[in-house]
Amino acid sequence: MTDAAIVLSGGSSRRMGGATPKPLLRLKGRPLLRRVLDALPPGTPTVIVGGAGEHGDLPDTVTVLAENPPASGPAYALKAGLAGIPAAATHVWVLAADLPLLTPQATTALREAVGDTDGALYADDRPQWLCGCWRVGALTSAARHITPGAPLRTLLGPLRRNELRWSSPGPPPYFDCDTPEALAEAETWL
Repeated sequence: MTDAAIVLSGGSSRRMGGATPKPLLRLKGRPLLRRVLDALPPGTPTVIVGGAGEHGDLPDTVTVLAENPPASGPAYALKAGLAGIPAAATHVWVLAADLPLLTPQATTALREAVGDTDGALYADDRPQWLCGCWRVGALTSAARHITPGAPLRTLLGPLRRNELRWSSPGPPPYFDCDTPEALAEAETWL
């Protein structure tokens, strides 16, 4: 079995001021994107889907794909990312690029929770669509009819999944940094 990852890094970062792409914002000296990559098992083939802009120094196992068309939304970006993962991949993590509190333990728990379903994701009062692990075949089938602008829940919502609840002390691994206030909050947790 082979695992891969798709990290969605699109968006304009307008709630962050737009000057620096959100994946490159630093938290305790490290870019948000790098923190996500470091939560994956070493050597995981990874496709980053987002703007064609700078993503920083990336490992050799990482490929960057531009959204086509630009600003087509996360479901369509995920569909594009599936085309870039190795053909032998059986499971793929689907992650946002702004999850600075994601850990190797959290990604391992997702992978193990897939079991005999189509996937697993973290959930609180709602599913955390961009913090999960899925069977490639199920995602590929679900993505066939996705068009630009489709919501991510349209692609992932119908799939059979296990939902993990975060009950450990401390912040959840799916905490995303969409605003300067969220970035400051994540910094206090670290």
